[in-house]
Amino acid sequence: MTLDAALIPNLPGALCQETDPELFFSESGGPIHPAVQVCHRCPVEHACLLWALEKRERFGIWGGMWAHHRTRLLTRLDREGITPADWQRTEAEAEVRAATSLAAARAARRAQQEELWAREAAEQLAAEQEAARAAERAAEQEQRATIIRETVTAFWDAANA
Repeated sequence: MTLDAALIPNLPGALCQETDPELFFSESGGPIHPAVQVCHRCPVEHACLLWALEKRERFGIWGGMWAHHRTRLLTRLDREGITPADWQRTEAEAEVRAATSLAAARAARRAQQEELWAREAAEQLAAEQEAARAAERAAEQEQRATIIRETVTAFWDAANA
């Protein structure tokens, strides 16, 4: 299958230019997933989809979306009075907001984790300090007990001598 160059957009870097067109325009109704995968890796996926929406392209897979989905999307956009370019700009802004939200959520989780680690480290330090103080108290009590034993023994020895 060959494509008429006048009917396709000029999108330098498009991965489909290096791929068999049959993948995107299957006349046998073959699987579309491999073509969509190529589109999702393509650096001009969004521009390609916008071209197909603006030209109301009725065949093939363009920008990762097959004709049926593009038709449904165009019907919705027409009903809402939104141009394909406005829709794509809104989608891109939503992606940026989602990415920003995701980054903020990750930063918040990282801060919470660091706070948890700091709290655990402080608790560990406090436990170690308490254990050291308890060991000091035990040593002092043992020293007092030793002094008392020695004193009692000395008195006992003196009384029995």
